[in-house]
Amino acid sequence: MLEWAEELASETGGIRAVDFVVTAPVLLDWHPEETVVGIRCLGVDYEVTLRWAGRLVEPGHFRGMNRQARRQLEALDGSPFGPVAPVDWMDPAATTLDRLRTDLRRGQYRRPIGLTNRGAPTVLREVVDILLPHAPILLWPRTDHPSSEEEWHWCLTHLWAGLPARFSDAYRRALGGPDPFGDPPDPVTDAHLLRLAALSTAWHDLPWLDFCAGYHRHPAPRAVVPAPRST
Repeated sequence: MLEWAEELASETGGIRAVDFVVTAPVLLDWHPEETVVGIRCLGVDYEVTLRWAGRLVEPGHFRGMNRQARRQLEALDGSPFGPVAPVDWMDPAATTLDRLRTDLRRGQYRRPIGLTNRGAPTVLREVVDILLPHAPILLWPRTDHPSSEEEWHWCLTHLWAGLPARFSDAYRRALGGPDPFGDPPDPVTDAHLLRLAALSTAWHDLPWLDFCAGYHRHPAPRAVVPAPRST
């Protein structure tokens, strides 16, 4: 699929960004930038971003979800940037699910949400499932990195204006490859990029919501994949 897209885009200079639209269970543990395509990891040559499939075609029981997300993002863009990144941090292990549902319905969380740790796998899955329809920007720690909320707090503050593209820079830096799209970062930024690589994200910004709206009006043909046979 990527090779086909590259051929279509060859006249305009090729593809730089690749978005993956996946379900919540895949979001939690998949690192698509590490996928080998041809002879290199995908994240070495492309800006790779994960998106939640639920926003691409809005389910009926989440009616108005993307419209509300747009309001949240526009309010975030219109607010003055304070001394720290506008992220509300949450500990999944200390979260009561029913209380979280109630708080979200009442509009308590309107900013991006970051999870301080992964906790038990079942708890993490439940919390993420609840948060995804309400939080257009969601962050959580990767399984292969230790949690450090304070480090993430300051690296997000330093890099916020360049997100989500900076995640691709961070993953590329963690993979050990150079950035083919720009000059090497200064030492402070480089240190923050390595810290940022300890986080995963489902980032649905205004351009992505615009894409979802257009896709909903003019959906692309879907490939039919036969179900695997049971043995």
